[in-house]
Amino acid sequence: MGTKDHRTARLNMRLTPAELRSIREAAAAAQISVSAFMLSAALEKAGAHRPTPTKSS
Repeated sequence: MGTKDHRTARLNMRLTPAELRSIREAAAAAQISVSAFMLSAALEKAGAHRPTPTKSS
């Protein structure tokens, strides 16, 4: 049987009604939940900000 991650942590945020509407529309266009949309976007952004490993010569 494979290893299964258990999501128990929560993240809350405050945003304007217009921001929420924009996020909901984008999630609907992607045909995914708002939670899945936000998680994907946050992880993508986090990955873009990781330092690139450098090779030692």
